[in-house]
Amino acid sequence: MISYDLTRARRAVQFLVDSSYFHQHVRKLRSTVTKPRAMPFKDESEVLNELLVVGRQSAQAMENLIEVAQIKRDDRNEYQRQYMAAKRQRDRKIIEFEERVLGKKLGPEAKIQVLQRQYDTWNRERDALLKSMGNVSWADRNERLKDFWARKEREFDALIEEAKVSGPVKRKRIVQVAAKPSTAFGEKLTKAIQYPPPKR
Repeated sequence: MISYDLTRARRAVQFLVDSSYFHQHVRKLRSTVTKPRAMPFKDESEVLNELLVVGRQSAQAMENLIEVAQIKRDDRNEYQRQYMAAKRQRDRKIIEFEERVLGKKLGPEAKIQVLQRQYDTWNRERDALLKSMGNVSWADRNERLKDFWARKEREFDALIEEAKVSGPVKRKRIVQVAAKPSTAFGEKLTKAIQYPPPKR
């Protein structure tokens, strides 16, 4: 049976997930694990020494923990790519709506101002939503934020359709909808998420 500190092992995995030096740390772990007394990680990365404690008892167990970190990193990177693609789509809708309301094309500086004004409003709503979540897992947090942004897109879809019918108007509008409270389904998701995530 492997003897190690579970809390420190979890922190070590999360440190790898968050680190910009993931590959360097992994190389160091693999090159040091065969040296019985070496504990090379210091300061912020000190928690990675716990993975060496695991690895010196079972090399495969350490590799499994590294794999968990890699999976979480891949998931996070894919989320970031999807988020940026969705943001570009939201930006286009904001500009399209504004141009329909005004009845003219916007220049580069005007587009920046319109986007900034809308995101100032949305970011306040997003921050309120995050605060209302309390302590939830990274996966559940991102799922709720995904739902939040999807609602914003649907709102603009409706506004664009309305503007197509009504044409230009004198008064500009900023869309602001109160964040919905967390649902029972969301709470079930939170409880269902376990650490570490299952291997693929």
